[in-house]
Amino acid sequence: MNITQNVVRTHFFAIRNHLSPKFGVCAIVILTGDVTLSGRGFLIKKRLEDIKYLKIYLRAYRSSILFNLILMVVLSILSVVPPYLLKVIVDDGIIARNVEILIYCSLAVAGFYLVYAVLNYISSYKFTVMSEFIVLDIKKDLFRRIMTFPLAFFTRQEKGYILARVNEVNAMKSLFSSTTFKFILSIGEFVLAAVILFQLNVKLTLISFLFLPVYYILIKRMMGQINSIIKKTMEESARASGTIQQVINGITEIKLFNKEKDEGNKIDAINEKLTKLTVRQGIVINFTTEAVNLIGSMMTIAVLMLSGIYIIQDNMTIGTYFAFSGYLPKLLTPVQTLSMSFMGLQPGWNALRRVGSFFQKYQTGKEDTGKIEVHSLKGHIEIHSLTFRHEDMNEDLFKNINLIIKPGDKVLIRGRNGSGKSTLLKLLLGIYEHYEGEIRVDGYDLRQLNKATLRERAGIVSQDIFLFNGTIKDNVLYSIHDVCDDDVAAALKISGLNEMCKSLPMGIYTNVGENGSLLSGGQKQMIAIARAVIKKPDLYIFDEATTNLDQTSKAMITRMVEQELVGKTCIFVSHENSADISFNRYIDLDLPEKVVV
Repeated sequence: MNITQNVVRTHFFAIRNHLSPKFGVCAIVILTGDVTLSGRGFLIKKRLEDIKYLKIYLRAYRSSILFNLILMVVLSILSVVPPYLLKVIVDDGIIARNVEILIYCSLAVAGFYLVYAVLNYISSYKFTVMSEFIVLDIKKDLFRRIMTFPLAFFTRQEKGYILARVNEVNAMKSLFSSTTFKFILSIGEFVLAAVILFQLNVKLTLISFLFLPVYYILIKRMMGQINSIIKKTMEESARASGTIQQVINGITEIKLFNKEKDEGNKIDAINEKLTKLTVRQGIVINFTTEAVNLIGSMMTIAVLMLSGIYIIQDNMTIGTYFAFSGYLPKLLTPVQTLSMSFMGLQPGWNALRRVGSFFQKYQTGKEDTGKIEVHSLKGHIEIHSLTFRHEDMNEDLFKNINLIIKPGDKVLIRGRNGSGKSTLLKLLLGIYEHYEGEIRVDGYDLRQLNKATLRERAGIVSQDIFLFNGTIKDNVLYSIHDVCDDDVAAALKISGLNEMCKSLPMGIYTNVGENGSLLSGGQKQMIAIARAVIKKPDLYIFDEATTNLDQTSKAMITRMVEQELVGKTCIFVSHENSADISFNRYIDLDLPEKVVV
């Protein structure tokens, strides 16, 4: 009864502490070695800002966590009983030649092992399901969060690098496995096992305790090395993904300039560096694992030798030795679990903090919350004293620009490459926000407007249109959800796509390939025009829209602007008036004073 009472009491306080999601966070911090020891116990060495977002997800699965923890407490209790029954089997059954005790106790041990196996399977299953769904929730929120990042973030980072960082979420699954929480419960087993071991043999227990500091010192020394290597490995892996994706995207240019060998050597160098880090990580982990196993083996030999001496001297029964050997692993379990879990959980822990840094980026991600929604536009735009520079530039791209565009104006913005033509359009659409001065749309300050609804009312035709791998129709309808067949037919006619589709076997259902790789530049531009027209926007923006078009297609755009877009504000960006459109306003960005005519 004393043993049972101690078990219940030990785990009652554990359950009470497990009710808070903070327990899960602290358990992860302890297991991954990010703690320091002080006179007051465990203190978190690193502030929890990087992982505070985790509490939201743990709180959502509080009932599952509580159920799993109760199940683990039951498993802990079940694991304590069999070693004591082994003592009874040997001493009171085999040695005393009592068949009845031997049979009943053996069946009891078998029953405990059976129940333990079933409950352990259920626990592992529940933890697996919970970890998968927690990671899924984090993935969903992370991707939505990244979509709110400013354009500057994507222009500064390689796409492959961003993708690799997002995929690091998968490494976090180990943090929510049963191993993470079993460590905390193993501390209770450690205390209980120590009490029982002292009752069985004080001297043997004290000798066993002498091995624990060796365990601690070894793990402490290895933690820092493993953590540093894993951080470098994850970062290099992300950079390697970025480089490889860049090479694949630029394969045409690579072949045109015969740079296959150079790019191959570059990737080889990256992979070699990554391989060296991985090998180094494996060496350190394998050394730590073998060292821990060696210390455990030495302890087992020491216990066996001393137990043998005690048995020969009639100071210990064989049953007591069996019981001692059964409880001894529980004495080592917290240290072994800490070491093994640390090595297994470090990738997840580093991923947790790296993902957390993404959640902390650009805290203004919800910039549209509470702002004025735009349901229609007259197309009246005013710019007053606009000054802007890119974050990585030392000089202003624009300085004190003043401009007024009236509803229905046809405006041409021209200038050399790098003069800021496309940047000015991005400013008007609220893509760049770090500017000085004022931009007003229909009398409202741009900073007060909901950017998403503003862009809904703008139709954009860009030279750098991105097409998704799908059909022509899919890409035309990308900017709109509910549309009737008549609107689709009208957009195809205005853009000239109807004639192009007639020459294709699958017509509008022809696959365009990744980023329109199966289409010509002119065909991609027609899809861009149709995508803009089908929205029926109030403001049209053409960013170098005529660059890839032949004279017939340019004439088609001229007719569209002069016949279909009467009364609509249209802003063109081009090196020159190549579409032969009658503009009533010109902006020349090559001139110092940005002349408006």
